Amino acid sequence: MSLIFENLTFFYKDQQDRKILDNFNLELTPQARIGVYGKKGTGKSTILKILNGEINNYSGTISIDGKSIAEMNNTSAKISLLYQNPEKQFIFPKIKDEYKFIVQNRNDATEKRIKKISHVFNFNLAEIIKSERTIFDLSSGEIRLLQIIFTLARDMNYYIMDEPFQYLDDEDRLHFVNYLDELNNYAILFLSSKKKVLQPLSERIINF
Repeated sequence: MSLIFENLTFFYKDQQDRKILDNFNLELTPQARIGVYGKKGTGKSTILKILNGEINNYSGTISIDGKSIAEMNNTSAKISLLYQNPEKQFIFPKIKDEYKFIVQNRNDATEKRIKKISHVFNFNLAEIIKSERTIFDLSSGEIRLLQIIFTLARDMNYYIMDEPFQYLDDEDRLHFVNYLDELNNYAILFLSSKKKVLQPLSERIINF
């Protein structure tokens, strides 16, 4: 089992002299914790765009457990993605509706994981749902915690997390690092423009 990026290359048609991704190679195996470091604009987030089908005019291959993603309808059954921007993460503005959608489309274990992870972060999700708040009513830190909770609640073999510490305070960052011990059997790829973010999360850091 592994997630393999092989010679992944992408550039915009009007910028053929500037490759956003240039022969990117990586194998993500179970239990791996790998960080990808690069300055803003170097193409890290493009990896997520390719995985979610937003970009398909790339060259090279990405395979999940031996199957090319070009042969899949989508990768959401295999990979859980944490986006840098919340508008890519949420389908519904009301948190109650988002929660119902996630739980109904997964299973009872997902609901239990959401409750457990919310407890780890001391995040009162039940109150937010009860009060029918929307993402527009929450702070940037609260929205980020929701993104992380919903991403980690999906029981996947692979997690890819773009700027995981964004908008988190020191306490929540510590909770995040500690919770990773619960994910021993899963492979996680962290993307960040700050190497100090990746250091407590990753066993290996790749310069992008």
